[in-house]
Amino acid sequence: MPMHSQPECLPCILSQVISTARRVSDDDWVVAKVTKQAMEAFADADLERSPAELSFDALRAATRILGSQDPYADEKRRYNRKILALLPRLRKEIESSDNPLLAAVRYSLAGNIIDLGIGSRFDLDQEVEQAKSIPLAIDAFADLEPAVKSADKIMIILDNCGEAAFDRLLIEQLRGRDIVAVVRKKPIINDVTAEDARDIGIDQFARILDPSQDMLGVVLPLASEGFRREFYSADVVISKGQANLETLHGVDRDVFFLLRAKCPVVARELGVEEGSTVLYHYQPSA
Repeated sequence: MPMHSQPECLPCILSQVISTARRVSDDDWVVAKVTKQAMEAFADADLERSPAELSFDALRAATRILGSQDPYADEKRRYNRKILALLPRLRKEIESSDNPLLAAVRYSLAGNIIDLGIGSRFDLDQEVEQAKSIPLAIDAFADLEPAVKSADKIMIILDNCGEAAFDRLLIEQLRGRDIVAVVRKKPIINDVTAEDARDIGIDQFARILDPSQDMLGVVLPLASEGFRREFYSADVVISKGQANLETLHGVDRDVFFLLRAKCPVVARELGVEEGSTVLYHYQPSA
């Protein structure tokens, strides 16, 4: 079962809707109309569904009213360009480190702070510098390293643009295997689509795949049979970010979740402090 939504999720989702609307229109009447429609949808919101699913419904309704299919397009490209410019230096640091895989994982985790949808504030340079030493509230690298080294097929479920440029560094460390990089079928906030993944150059190292359905996170019952085959046949699944955790937590296979716990609901679910950095190995038997 995916994570259930909590009452605190509703104002957070409304904040996402308002943030999205402001990127398209500075007309208060339009923003209010979009927000009220989202509020009306919440009257019948099923909190048994994951926060990502409720967010998706609200954001899709907002973009229909606003008439923009990708309100974050310019910002996504800007963050991709900014982080791609850092990669040559970071790649050298990774290759000269004692454990290149661990260094790449840490940069991938640092990238998860880039979340335009929730309006988080961050200092990118500071996050990159702290990536080398930031403590992990849950640290399952001792499980991830041998799993990756013995794997023939690895699926990495991408999250946000900008962040995915950091993920490219991790994907480069996984070369020599069948790598599947999962993206969104259509634009939703600043999440990665196939076009974005190609823009970052991930297609040079991985097969690009989407669940064949429009969604936020990965809702397996809604995904295509082909996608589910890929998901269950992977030796290792690495999942980035909160929306993927919210929808995949509780599935009937093990998954490595890499994320920053940016909200109290996710932090409580993981048993960590809000803002903690996590490399969590979910195992059904546990």
